[in-house]
Amino acid sequence: MNRLIKVVGVIFVFLMLCFPLCAQGTNEVAENGNTVIHVAHFYDPTDENGYNWFNKAKEEFEAENPGIKVEFEQFKWDEIDIKLMSDFRSNILTHDVALSTPQLLPQHAAVGTFEDLNPYLKKYWTQDEAAALSWASTYRQGEQGGKQIGLPLGSHSRICAYNKDMFKAAGLDPENPPKTLDELVDYAKKLTIDKNGDGVIDQWGLALTLGPDRATIEVTYAPLVWGFGGSLYDKTTGKAVFASEAGIKSAEFLWDLLNTYKVVNPASLVNDYNRNVHDSILEEKSAIAFGWGSYWVDGLEAKGFVKGILPATPQGEMVKVGVFPYPTGVVGEEGSGFTNSWDVSMYAKSQHKEEAWKFIDFLLTKADLASYGDAGLPIRKSEWDKPEYQVPYFKEYHKAITVGKPMPESPHYGELADIVASALQRCMNGPRKDIPKILENAQKEYNTKY
Repeated sequence: MNRLIKVVGVIFVFLMLCFPLCAQGTNEVAENGNTVIHVAHFYDPTDENGYNWFNKAKEEFEAENPGIKVEFEQFKWDEIDIKLMSDFRSNILTHDVALSTPQLLPQHAAVGTFEDLNPYLKKYWTQDEAAALSWASTYRQGEQGGKQIGLPLGSHSRICAYNKDMFKAAGLDPENPPKTLDELVDYAKKLTIDKNGDGVIDQWGLALTLGPDRATIEVTYAPLVWGFGGSLYDKTTGKAVFASEAGIKSAEFLWDLLNTYKVVNPASLVNDYNRNVHDSILEEKSAIAFGWGSYWVDGLEAKGFVKGILPATPQGEMVKVGVFPYPTGVVGEEGSGFTNSWDVSMYAKSQHKEEAWKFIDFLLTKADLASYGDAGLPIRKSEWDKPEYQVPYFKEYHKAITVGKPMPESPHYGELADIVASALQRCMNGPRKDIPKILENAQKEYNTKY
């Protein structure tokens, strides 16, 4: 008995000694007395463009705030949100600031992962400073249930890109890209070419993505559904509505591009978004890309396809590649594309919220966002009035951002995207007449589960 008491006593003393060390992780202070904040991001240190930009912002922040030390936490871009939600549920306290995905903010709101930033905006920003961000849909995506749980670093918009040289060779005006879906089909037919007569297409008229990932719903299917007057999801009822007439028309249009007109590479069904769209333009395999991302401008600049665009200059020009909004709207109007951003958020269980806000404020007001394409196009309305943003390239993107739309505000958005992508693959591989039933069954599957 005495031996048991001694053992219990030793364990008790050990735990008491360890407790301060364990607690230190929740309120960390560096050896020199600085407060340490942990910032979760997705930049790969081997990717110099992305990591160097974010690391430079860190170093400049630390120089301006000598009492605060920033430590990075690296995650994969498509795992960072899930990891943060999991850590929140597990009562992990060591995160402070995180880059977040707007499409998943409804899910974060349901979990409670992120702090409401409205009190900080009211305390530290003027009404004019807040209004400079709130004009864009990317800002509104961060508002969930009356709380501002994310602030956009910039605007990411998807539109269309095209190769001017290929237009010229096909007898098309390189300064007059298609403005309607009918024109898009007509152009794509003329631009799909077997150059050596061996029966193999060497140049595809149109590049788009239909792969098994969420890019399919975001950059291919949604713009068409919106253009035909439909929606993907009813926020009021919490139900998917993509099997509507507009959704069916959109899938049938894609089926025709692939199987009737044969202007899209069948590999679009198996390759990922980057390979289908990004690579097809940079490698000059396709004449038009449907769903081109603003975040890919660095590749265009590096190859000389555009000049003076990154960073933006008043002399910026589209040399070999031009851009235009989705031709999915009514005649005379631009079609809506998916517009979002990388948001910056404060972890709700942060032990250093004032210091975390300082870093968020620095990223939004002082970090060099203009030199890094993935940070996004300007988020402040006043930025667009500067001379460097008056060139045709940026005017096209400004149109797109103005009419841009977010993804459905569903806490089960990821599941919705997966179900739609899977259904579209079945549609593309089956008879055209089966499309309505396939979409109806997929919609029923989602609504039954969620």
